[in-house]
Amino acid sequence: MYFFDMSTLHERLKFLQGDASQADFSAKFDITQTRWGRFIRGETQPDAEIVRRICTVLNVEPRWLLFGEGPESGCGGQAMADADPMRGTVRGTVQKVGVEGVLTDMGEKKLIDLYDKLIESQEREITLLKENVALQAENADLKARLSLTAVAVAECPQQPS
Repeated sequence: MYFFDMSTLHERLKFLQGDASQADFSAKFDITQTRWGRFIRGETQPDAEIVRRICTVLNVEPRWLLFGEGPESGCGGQAMADADPMRGTVRGTVQKVGVEGVLTDMGEKKLIDLYDKLIESQEREITLLKENVALQAENADLKARLSLTAVAVAECPQQPS
C-alpha cells in the first residue's frame, strides 16, 4: 500500500485518481492523458478551469485540493465515500449553498484569485531557486579562482626589498 504525502497538489491529484487508469481518469475532465500525467507528476499545474472541473466531478473542496486544508469532500461527498470507503473516512460534510455545483459564483472567483496567487507565488519561487543556483555556481567559480590565485601567489618567489 502506498501512503501519499498529501502536502502537494500533485500528491492529492494522485490520491484522487486512486487505482483508475490515467486515460479513464483524465477523460472525466475532458483533458488528455498526457496532460493529466504532467499534473500528477508535478510537472505542470492545472489551470483554474481544470481545478473547477475536478472539484465538481469528484465533489472535492477546492481549498483541500489546492492547499490541503479543510475537509476533502464538498457538498455531501457520500457517492465517493460509498465508492471508496477509505476515502470516506477522511471526508468532511459540508452543506450545499448557492447555485447547483460545488462553487457559487463568488466562491469560484475567490478560488480563481487564490489559484492565480498560488501560481504567481510558485513562479516567484522557481525564479528565486534558479537565481540561487546561478549564485551558488558563481560562488563556487569565485572560490576556485581564489584558490588558484592563492596557489599562484604562494609559488611566486619573494622579491628582495
